[in-house]
Amino acid sequence: MIIKEKQQNSNLTYFLYFILTLLIILLIYFLNKNKKKTLKSENEFAEEKILNLDESENYYTAKLDEKPPFKIDLVFTWAGEKKSRDIRTNYNGELQYSLRAAVENLPWINKIYILMNEKKIPSWFKNNYSKLITLIGHEEVFDAKNLPNINSNAIEMSISNIEGLSEHFIYFNDDIFVSRKLPYTEFFTRSGKAINIEKVLNTVQLESEILKFKLPKVVNGFHLHIPIVFLKSEIINFENKYPEYVNWVRSTKIRKFEGGDICRKNKISSVPCQQLQGAVLPLQLENGKSVIKESAISEKCGWNGSSFYVNSNCMKKLKYLYNLKKKGKKLPKSFAVQESFPNPNNAKIIKKYLPLIFDKKPFYEK
Repeated sequence: MIIKEKQQNSNLTYFLYFILTLLIILLIYFLNKNKKKTLKSENEFAEEKILNLDESENYYTAKLDEKPPFKIDLVFTWAGEKKSRDIRTNYNGELQYSLRAAVENLPWINKIYILMNEKKIPSWFKNNYSKLITLIGHEEVFDAKNLPNINSNAIEMSISNIEGLSEHFIYFNDDIFVSRKLPYTEFFTRSGKAINIEKVLNTVQLESEILKFKLPKVVNGFHLHIPIVFLKSEIINFENKYPEYVNWVRSTKIRKFEGGDICRKNKISSVPCQQLQGAVLPLQLENGKSVIKESAISEKCGWNGSSFYVNSNCMKKLKYLYNLKKKGKKLPKSFAVQESFPNPNNAKIIKKYLPLIFDKKPFYEK
């Protein structure tokens, strides 16, 4: 009987040792897993390096509220406050909160221009908006023969015609949001060179079997949905170098989807074939007016380097961004909310979370 009890106690001891060992292994596993998550989170906020900075110009990071030594404007293009089955013109309140984000997080901006189809004061503006914001109608930048025009490529190709636009400016779509304070050196060097992403290095020469005028070298593939940094003089240089191409783009009044129909119709070798940024940024770099930063940005749902991307397939990730803010955690530098197809549920998510993420009303809002 005593021997049997000793054997039972021994078995129980071995069992307890086994359970204890298993718990220790599980604890180590979960600690390592959480450590990896932490490291991943830290890597998500890693700063991008400048790849081709001139040796004579040491890279300088300005303070968040430091005033730049030159004026920097923002330009938005906007189709207006209307519901539409066309995702390119449908409005879910994005511009109101993209503007809020810019005003709060880019305190050094000089002026904001909104280039719109129909020049009309937005419904949420007070009368004092003109202290910071200028509304521009298409008729102010287009030749009358090219109107009406709903081709966003033609609209963007006319931005340089905005009267009073500063030499240094950043172009935004209305669904791009700066979500934490950034210095001006996130976009320009202290000497005034534009900072563009490394995608600009991958170019292709446009060729056409139909168009008989000179065509430019362009970025290979669609440019990413991010703020795009320009020097106005470089756009004008491009216009002078490729005048017939520019006139062709501006005179294309309508396109389908992303504009591939225009490229195919003219038997052009590459899609896209009319984007302003795709055409101008390689020349801007070639002329020594920009530097390139490495970038992990893509249009993959979720984190892309220090930025974030949301589309119709992952709209619920806006709740994740809101939770980051609510918990006092670091938000991405910027994020895009791009509707790839109309969806009433997605519209509800956008209208719910953008006001929560950007809850500070600027001076010009009602």
